[in-house]
Amino acid sequence: MAANGETALLADHKGKVLIVNFWATWCAPCVKELPSLDRLAGQLDPKHFQVLILSNDRGGETKAKPFLDDLGIANLAADLDPKSKLARALGLRGLPTTFVFDREGRAIAKLQGLAEWDAPEVVDWLEAVAAE
Repeated sequence: MAANGETALLADHKGKVLIVNFWATWCAPCVKELPSLDRLAGQLDPKHFQVLILSNDRGGETKAKPFLDDLGIANLAADLDPKSKLARALGLRGLPTTFVFDREGRAIAKLQGLAEWDAPEVVDWLEAVAAE
């Protein structure tokens, strides 16, 4: 669900490489990872990429948005999966977990755990995925 309350679908992003991160305010590794996702979103071309962070907090946007503001997250919105519907559909087992979908909407990578998403080798790999 988008932060504005509208239902969003992964298919809405077809044609772009989509990075989907599941997180929660109570998850210390998630909090540590969010700034690198924010920097990644700020450096990728929005014509070819979309970074979504889906909060699993039960408080929804009222909890997630102020939390992101306090962290100084500027390039990402607090999209929501408060009932973990998408997380369950994707077989999520823990937080943080990040999926990468190619331009056709196929899941091509999954990482459970903390990562530095704006590391040069990760950015290079994502750009190679977009070029395919």
